[in-house]
This record gives sequence, C-alpha cells and structure tokens, in this order.
Amino acid sequence: MMKIMTRAYLGSYTTGDARGTGLSLLTADPASGQLTLDGGVDVGPDPTFLALSPGGDVLYAVNQQDQGKVVAVRLTGDRPAVINSQSSLGASPCHVSAHPDGGHVFAGNYRSGSVVVHPVRPDGGLAEPSDSARHTGSGPDPDRQEGPHVHQVLADPSGNWVLAVDLGTDSVVGYGFDRAAGRIGRHGVTAFRPRSGPRHLAFHPDGRTAYVVGELDSTITVCAWDAERGQLSPGQVVSTLPPGWTGTNYPSEIVLSADGRFCYAANRGHDSVAVLAVEEQGRRLRLLWATPTGGAWPWHIAIDPAGNHLYASNWRGHSVTRFRVDESTGALLPGQDVLATGSPVCLVFG
Repeated sequence: MMKIMTRAYLGSYTTGDARGTGLSLLTADPASGQLTLDGGVDVGPDPTFLALSPGGDVLYAVNQQDQGKVVAVRLTGDRPAVINSQSSLGASPCHVSAHPDGGHVFAGNYRSGSVVVHPVRPDGGLAEPSDSARHTGSGPDPDRQEGPHVHQVLADPSGNWVLAVDLGTDSVVGYGFDRAAGRIGRHGVTAFRPRSGPRHLAFHPDGRTAYVVGELDSTITVCAWDAERGQLSPGQVVSTLPPGWTGTNYPSEIVLSADGRFCYAANRGHDSVAVLAVEEQGRRLRLLWATPTGGAWPWHIAIDPAGNHLYASNWRGHSVTRFRVDESTGALLPGQDVLATGSPVCLVFG
C-alpha cells in the first residue's frame, strides 16, 4: 500500500549572516513525523513567514525586506509556482495571514508599524492593497519600543474583526473589517503590561479566548474575546519559564492543541517549548513543563494536522526538531531525527 505523505513548507532568512535557502518544500510522514526536504521555490529574499489559503491551494509568504512584499504561490499542479507579488506598503513585513473566507490577505510590517490588506484575485494571486493603517506610539523599552512594531495581524474566527499585535506599543489594535470593500476601521486598543512586548496571539478553538505571548517579559496573557463587540479583555498572566530561571529569553510563537486542552509557547534563550494546561474553560493556564527543543533559538513552532507531532524551527541551531505529542498529558517526547536546514523560521502544513 502506498504511504500517503503530508506536504509542508518552510520559510527561512536568506540575507546577511543567514544560511537559509528561502522557501523549502518538504514532505512529512504522518506516522513517524519525519520531515524530508523536497526542493524549493524562489520567492525572493527572506521569506520568513508563511500562511496557507483556507482551501490549501495557495501559499502566501512575506519578503522581510526594507521594501517589503507579499508573494502568492500556487500549490496545485506538478510543482508549486509563484503567481505574483505585491508591495506590503512598509518595511520588514514579518507576518502574513489569510481571512477565513479566503477573500483577503493581511500582512504586518514590523519596522513601519503598519498593517496592509490585499484582496485575493480569482486565481489566488494578490491584487493591489485595498487598505492600510499605520500605528503610532511607543513603549518604555528604548531599544525595542522606540515606536510601533506590528508583529502579527490576523482575523478573529468570526472574520468580522482584524487584530494587530503591536510589540512596540504594548497593545493589540482591533479593527472592524468590511469584507465587501476590503477595508479596516480602527475599533479599539487593548493595553497590555508595560514592557511586555506582545508578539503573537492564538485563539482557543472555541473562539472565546485568546492567548497573547509577551516577547519582552516571557509571559502569556489570557484574554476573554467578545466577538459580538470586538473586545479583548486581558486576565491572568503566566510565565513561559520554569521558576527560578533568570537568563535572557524572548518567546516567539504560541499554538493551541486542536482540542484546546494544551497551550505551547516557544522560548528563545531558554531554548524550550513551554507546555501549559488549559483550565477553567480556557480562562486559565498552568505551566506544566518547559521541554528543551534540542536546538538554539526556536523562532516558530507548529503542530501537524493530525495533532501527533510538534516541530520547533531552531533559527540559530539551523535545524527543525520534532516531538511526539502525548494527547493525554500534553507532554512532548523528542523524536530521533533532526532536519538540518539553514536559518529556519516558519513551518506550515498543507
């Protein structure tokens, strides 16, 4: 019987001291979790963050450059191929996401502190921007918060709101989204602890709770999400680090298990994945373990579609390491194989 493999895509840094080759194509064995490189696609320099269209037939990537771009890649056919690219209207786009209905793509420009909206053409390519917004303000950290730095932008599960996570201003900016016009309207700003540096958020599968990871203070803030009012309400704050650890650490990605029972956050510096139990119907987290990734500076983590394996992209370690997920306890059990690859950042599964 022929083994059915899962397709995966890996973005990496390619410029400066980076060793990455750009957008890599991979296959994943759904049983063992082993990753195998299967070539690549030239999408331009520094394709650091990736996102799939809801239908899974198009991949979107950012070129994290001074003149940022968003690239659309067709995944159907014999080999993936670039459809087109558009300007991100800003510098250093570091995040891209697709609207749940597939009609628009959002990107966040880190250095410019701005958000851009691109309509999606019938062929999956990107039309010119339909709207953009630039943040203002700063935070108390003079090195990292001298101005706004949008690190993530995504629609909520209802598709009616767009949330922009701003590391530079310790806030999440909420926008109402007009799907017909492809326009965003500023709706409100949720403030987080000073010098926390919100980086990414992830929604609980029930859509009523969001978890915001703080890059500058190694925390996760549990937030109630009201999709009717477009309101994010911060609550419990929990550390991503084990008690007593005082070294330098900058958390990166945060993900939830498909059943919503466990939350995972990558620690860069401690070089681990924090495993947290989700309790009280999503309203509280409890740190269980911080499992070493087996590599340096995990920039991103991802769980495969079956929920059996978690992968850590170790940027400074030039590797992607794999863990089997214990579905009953949430524990991460290290796999034996390591994928050696230069300056990996973002892994997504097709």
